[in-house]
Amino acid sequence: MNNELRRDSLSEKDEWDKKFENILDDYINHSYSLFISLPELHSLLLAKNARATEDYKRQKAESDNGKDIDIIQFSRIVRDLKSSYFSLEILPESFFVSSICQFESFLNQLIKFVYLKIPGILDNSESILNLSDIRKLDTIKEAEDLILEKEIEKIAYKNLEKTYKSFDSFF
Repeated sequence: MNNELRRDSLSEKDEWDKKFENILDDYINHSYSLFISLPELHSLLLAKNARATEDYKRQKAESDNGKDIDIIQFSRIVRDLKSSYFSLEILPESFFVSSICQFESFLNQLIKFVYLKIPGILDNSESILNLSDIRKLDTIKEAEDLILEKEIEKIAYKNLEKTYKSFDSFF
């Protein structure tokens, strides 16, 4: 009996370790994908910008030499040139915002992991379920899940310093 209890305990530990590894792997993989995508997208946008610039120069030179140009095509070239400039400008900002979102998602998953790993933490929760929330629930488990989500939101939407302090209080 003791060995069976010990084996269950080990398999439960392995399960929690695996869940934690998955959370960490997801964050690392998403972050790495962002990291390697930025230079690739930047290169593509630079190439598009260079093509649009060359097309613009060619059309402009033809116009300056008195040759008729296709106004619709010239308008497209100007639009592409502007678009590529704007894209190059916002690309780093977009990746920065995406990185922050990835980190927030990681923190939310980590908070949920801690709450699920140490369920007693929720026993002192001051989250309030209103009557309309309760009416939508069928089980106590659903109420616990809703309280868990509210607790995660409470922590996640504090500033990062408060979030780190909240993590310290767990341990």
